[in-house]
Amino acid sequence: MKTLSTILCTMMIFILSLTATAQEGTIIGTVFDSQTEETLIGVTVKLITANDDEFVDGAYSNMNGLFKIEFVEPGSYKIVASYMGYNTETRIVNIEAGKTVDLTLQMKSTVITMDEMVVSASRIDEKILKAPSSISIISAMEIALQDLATPIEYLRLVKGFDVSQQGIMQTEYSARGFNIINNTNVRTLKDNRLTTAPVFESNTSILQHVTKHDIERIETVLGPASALYGPNVTNGIVNIITKSPFASKGTEVTLMGGNEDLRGASARHAGTIGERFGYKISAQFIHALDWNYSSTGDFEEREETERYTVDTRFEYLLGDGVVTLNAGHVNVLGALLITGNGLMRADDMLYNYVQGKYS
Repeated sequence: MKTLSTILCTMMIFILSLTATAQEGTIIGTVFDSQTEETLIGVTVKLITANDDEFVDGAYSNMNGLFKIEFVEPGSYKIVASYMGYNTETRIVNIEAGKTVDLTLQMKSTVITMDEMVVSASRIDEKILKAPSSISIISAMEIALQDLATPIEYLRLVKGFDVSQQGIMQTEYSARGFNIINNTNVRTLKDNRLTTAPVFESNTSILQHVTKHDIERIETVLGPASALYGPNVTNGIVNIITKSPFASKGTEVTLMGGNEDLRGASARHAGTIGERFGYKISAQFIHALDWNYSSTGDFEEREETERYTVDTRFEYLLGDGVVTLNAGHVNVLGALLITGNGLMRADDMLYNYVQGKYS
């Protein structure tokens, strides 16, 4: 009897969930360049109410230019697509219960490409032309075209930065000056959280593990910024800005492989519960045989380098702002790190962090 009751309850819940889904609609679409007819990657698509322009939901176009917004209440809405270097495209859509709206968005390129909004120069939203410092932006499209072990390697695309490779996952970088071991003249942030490992008190790229699926853009600032970011920020800022779960729902998985027995996998999932709570989780695994080093002393064999990472983030819309809780874990096995005191092996090195903020 108890088993029968359990089965009936399960069936009732399933039927109710199907009924609730049937009362909502879905929006799918593809974003093209109107001149070349090529699909566009990383286009920001927002769903807002038609009357008062209130944000409802959002998405990004994937590698095939496709986007999808699910569980939309019936009614009239605006779809607003924006992308760096293109004019904003707006469409009016009417959602009916249980039906899917299929859109084709053609965006026209524009020569006005210097009107991006940035936050790193003055720690407030401002147009890049009005920023008081020299700023460069690495866009989501540029990031999507490459699979790299760490996000710091994308700095090779930026003028004024010197990036040197020390291993499969170890990179030294500097701005406006000579690149030295354990460089501390560039302040590195992820969503305005300091990423410097306390044990090194310097930038350690192997511990900066954001997956490329989760990066919205990377902002770089050349020049001193101690007044805004604290002491010893003499040469520049690197701010890795990740995607909000409200505007990037869905699941993405990447597999990678290459020379030096390189193999890895990364995954990201984001979603929302109701209209105010959003969540996302990303994970990554990379394994490789590191390069041979001369004069390595006790480390004569090639090291097997492995790294495991997990990052979670929760957002709650409160008033005019967002309450954010971010936590993560990094575990590095067997990496060889070049330090000011010589070669060091990272054996089961752990790095954990927690960040909470209201913005």
